[in-house]
Amino acid sequence: MTNNERGRKSPFSDTKRTQFILLVSIYLLMAAYAFSNTMLGPLMGKMINDYRLDLSQGALPVTFQSIGGLLAIIFGGILADIYKKPNIIILGFLLYSFGLLAVGSAPAYPLLLMSFFVIGISRMVDTVLNAYISDLFPEKRSKYLSLLHTFFGIGAFSGPLFVRVITDVDGTWNRPYRFLAFGCLALLLFFILCIPKSTTQMRHEVKQVTDKSSFKEILTSKYIWLLCLIMFLYSGHQNGVSVWLPMYMETGLNASPALSSTGLSIFWLGIIAGRLGASFLPENFQGKKLIGIGSFIGGILLGMGIILKNPILLIVFSGFAGFLTGAIIPMIVAMACDRHSKNSGTASSMIFISGTLASMLFPPSIGKIAEAFSFQIAMSLTFIPLILILFVTLFLADS
Repeated sequence: MTNNERGRKSPFSDTKRTQFILLVSIYLLMAAYAFSNTMLGPLMGKMINDYRLDLSQGALPVTFQSIGGLLAIIFGGILADIYKKPNIIILGFLLYSFGLLAVGSAPAYPLLLMSFFVIGISRMVDTVLNAYISDLFPEKRSKYLSLLHTFFGIGAFSGPLFVRVITDVDGTWNRPYRFLAFGCLALLLFFILCIPKSTTQMRHEVKQVTDKSSFKEILTSKYIWLLCLIMFLYSGHQNGVSVWLPMYMETGLNASPALSSTGLSIFWLGIIAGRLGASFLPENFQGKKLIGIGSFIGGILLGMGIILKNPILLIVFSGFAGFLTGAIIPMIVAMACDRHSKNSGTASSMIFISGTLASMLFPPSIGKIAEAFSFQIAMSLTFIPLILILFVTLFLADS
């Protein structure tokens, strides 16, 4: 091989290498972000006792985090179509780390609520990472978005385990937030170090192209609004299961706490497997068919598990439901960004706004229905939305 041949080969190798390192840093950021999504639940009892709160006051951190997340998604996606996405990711992750450190310092309760609001604002990281991956890999965005959400699932699954390990050593409820903050700062530094070479060598792939005239087109697109409806229904299901499945199994099915937490773990393992499997599907695969059929079958199975009142069957059927529907979020984000590639930030933002609204509405609705009627009737809100998704996909095909 001549020197000229070596010179021609090495830039390609360097590009692939730096692209892979950047991709790893992005996936690690997403996993670290997902940790905090499932950490508060296991710590709720200790936090309420430390601050001497009633149950309604104990739920306020989740409310403040959701409000911050909604604002972040609204403005983060639009900003991502105007400014460089890596800069927004850095800002969002700094806010995330700062919010974690603030919670870890155990401030007065009003300051604690503001700390969770800051963590909520960092939701822009989730939105912009999706848009950034879509820009980096336009020809294989479905595969890499599925892997991105697989790492989110891994982080969400690991959050409660992380809490258990830290609190077993130190019983302080907020100490896990401090340790996570330090880890996040290290991962952020790794991401920053990956940016200069990668963005230089892949400039043709990550060039910021924004068509401001298409904002109106996105807002009036029937296709996008149908995807938003799918996201709303799926997020309502996922949040309903994540918040209420363990308590339903304990109080409604007389399952042990260990078995109840296992049910939620199996559900998330199913989601992880579903997203990982979706990453191997060909790019021309008809995602709307998988979304519709998978949701319908998953909804039927989950409904059977709830109706039969058998904890073991419910755990098994929850895992299958998670597997059959786990790829919905990365698929609809990819479909939205395919349709509006020049405004991927705005398109993905609308999708995640729908999901955030569902996370604010479904869990409290399930609680109120459980109080008014029965827990089993209330849990129907976890499987009926999946069945409805099939009918939405029929309209999606026409649009």
